Amino acid sequence: MFSYIDTDNYKHTDESKWQQVYETSDELTAIHLCENLKSISIPCQILKQSDSMRPFTFGGFAVVKIFVPAEYYSSALESIRILMK
Repeated sequence: MFSYIDTDNYKHTDESKWQQVYETSDELTAIHLCENLKSISIPCQILKQSDSMRPFTFGGFAVVKIFVPAEYYSSALESIRILMK
């Protein structure tokens, strides 16, 4: 099952293209990064991949990805680089 944490300030449309800017095995890191992006007005979504066949929430088996609209990709990537220093 895929679970999403949607932003409140961005209306997703079919024309909107979302791009992955970060992948981690730590859900808390993804949540913190996404909240930081939101604080600078960059909409983001978290995609956490787990299901009954892959119930792991830690380590290399857990996959958590952060997506932003394509028009925010460069800004989000630079912000994440700064935050992860």
